[in-house]
Amino acid sequence: MKKRFHLFFTFLIMVSVSCNQKDPENNTASAAFEAYQKRFIEQYFALFPGTALYAGDHRFDDRMLIPDADYVRQVVSFCERHLDSLEQFTDASLNDNLRIDRWMMRDQLNLVKWSYTEFHSLEWNPSAWNIAGDCAEIINGRYAPLEIRLRSLNSRLRNSVRYYEAARKSIVKPTREHTDLAILQHDGAADEVFGKSLLDSLTASGLSEEEKLELKDRIMEANAAMKSYSVWLKDLRKGFNDQNTRSFRIGKTLYDKKFEYETSNGNEWELID
Repeated sequence: MKKRFHLFFTFLIMVSVSCNQKDPENNTASAAFEAYQKRFIEQYFALFPGTALYAGDHRFDDRMLIPDADYVRQVVSFCERHLDSLEQFTDASLNDNLRIDRWMMRDQLNLVKWSYTEFHSLEWNPSAWNIAGDCAEIINGRYAPLEIRLRSLNSRLRNSVRYYEAARKSIVKPTREHTDLAILQHDGAADEVFGKSLLDSLTASGLSEEEKLELKDRIMEANAAMKSYSVWLKDLRKGFNDQNTRSFRIGKTLYDKKFEYETSNGNEWELID
């Protein structure tokens, strides 16, 4: 689902930037919606900095948010607030492009809210917790000089230990399959992302010596946090039984709801002439 967030908002930004359709009968409403849409994207990216990163917006690269109970409450509140806001616009008042945008925003918000309030993958999918992917995107990116990206990484890694502390507290009745996947991912990515190659880049960078020392400590801390999480999962794995694990199959009820939110736009698009 994370990749779907990235693709959805990359598409949404492209649509909002390129949409120049003029309609005298609904131009005022369309202009109001476009202004709201921009505010929505800004707030969404601030709440989901990983989504912003993959969509090409790097203003929030220095943030590593921790999806604990407080964060979940923020996300649910955000979704409910904007679902209410979307109801202030009617399909009839918007041009075709913005009408599709409205549908996509509504379905995305419903999907996000459902994911955090009913699907609860952070509780049973240990592989959903991983700091390596977003950090690797920053490290290997070509969107800014190395020094800027390293400074963003330095700020981001401030929360690496707390992130995995939250993971341990959140995981309840994990699946065997997702646990094994998380172990493989963390064993491989710890040194791949936070290892010699990154340290060599840090040494060769133009950061001050003080900055280099601080970031080096945080890189080693992140490496250790990932490996410690893997060890914890391996210990957890040894005690698995039918009572403290769940099936990787999500079941018909959850699958039907997931399918509904991820595909409901498709039928409505057919209504556009």
